[in-house]
Amino acid sequence: FYALNNADNGEVVEWFNVKNNTQGKVKPVQTYPQGSGYCRTLFSSISVKNKSRTFTETACIEGGHEGWRFIRK
Repeated sequence: FYALNNADNGEVVEWFNVKNNTQGKVKPVQTYPQGSGYCRTLFSSISVKNKSRTFTETACIEGGHEGWRFIRK
């Protein structure tokens, strides 16, 4: 959620957890208006025990609602 709230499009946010050897990267790539709020498209990569997975997600936030909602396209 840090990347959704704080990162500019194209900015990579990385995280690490040394306790369980996991890490990841999130990069917002697009922001666009939606209803009374806006949506952001993210590229994400997560590594767990040297196995990686990449995916694309979209999350939206609207006025009058709390928090981000991930949507399926």
